[in-house]
Amino acid sequence: GETLAPQGWTTPDQLTNRGTSAGGIGVGRAMTTRPDLFAGVVSREPMASAIRAEFQQNGPANIPEFGTSKDERRSKYLYEMDGYFDVVDGTRYPAVLFTTGMNDPRVDPWQPSKAAARMQAAGSPNRVLLRVEAAGGHGVGSTRGQRDAEEADIHAFVFWRAGVPGWQPVGK
Repeated sequence: GETLAPQGWTTPDQLTNRGTSAGGIGVGRAMTTRPDLFAGVVSREPMASAIRAEFQQNGPANIPEFGTSKDERRSKYLYEMDGYFDVVDGTRYPAVLFTTGMNDPRVDPWQPSKAAARMQAAGSPNRVLLRVEAAGGHGVGSTRGQRDAEEADIHAFVFWRAGVPGWQPVGK
């Protein structure tokens, strides 16, 4: 965002940041560190709380890569990369679309749900949405139709946030 806008490729009013799974760590921290750079954020099945990730179904497998809260030094790194704890009440964050699936074997649904609730509680005037796929999750075990429907919703969100004509809400 800091490079694309000055070079004329986009503007903060059009730019959407997107991350999936562990990519949720990066988009979460980018959003909380520089909310002014983005019109929207798409956080698909995100690891939205790195410090709590080891306690989810797939968490122990991630300890070698991300660390553990049981080690004092490494828990500080987890805390620093955890966007959930970086949300500041009253900050104008971009609109956010979190997605999750109730059968996600990699990122438990509580992670994006908790992150969405925290973002809503922060009081930003921009929308915070949570899309839940009742019978899918993380693409694993999801049907093609479920994946296509999720991508359609994501694209609609991106076009809306970018101000694309024909994709703006009508009435209120």
